[in-house]
Amino acid sequence: MKENKGFTLIELIIVIVILSIVLSIALSIFIPMFKAVEQNRKFNEAKYVGDGVCAFIESKLIYAADVSVGANFTAALPSGMSAARIDANAVNGLYSEEFYNGMNVTYTVLEAGGCVLSITVEVQDSADEQKYNKTVTIKCINMESRGISMNAAVGLTGSPVIYYREAS
Repeated sequence: MKENKGFTLIELIIVIVILSIVLSIALSIFIPMFKAVEQNRKFNEAKYVGDGVCAFIESKLIYAADVSVGANFTAALPSGMSAARIDANAVNGLYSEEFYNGMNVTYTVLEAGGCVLSITVEVQDSADEQKYNKTVTIKCINMESRGISMNAAVGLTGSPVIYYREAS
């Protein structure tokens, strides 16, 4: 009598069919999860960039001696002032290209008056899809203590230039 060692062709085909069904179910569960992880990663990168730019602006303006909001970067600067600008190419030389990872950063001055400046920073990916935005309200402490109000142009479109003079 001959002993059968191994599986028949039918048994192998049945096992392969069962495995393919199990794998297709598993993949249908995991693929959306991978997409969600990728979206979360992109949002976190945009948040990191946006928060970094907000922190830079706030660090420059919170203790500034004078602050002005102007329409363009080529305007003559008031004596003794340096200029900070965020434009479509992010910040002029502020961080390396690796920091931005292909994202565009723009900002809008929502409100400026007295010693308070409200700014919205918007981060968009390379497809111009908004990934993150943050509004910060910056109170210029040195200006407030000296009773100085900021100069602010109204009705500006695009990203206006924020001029500031650091306190000495």
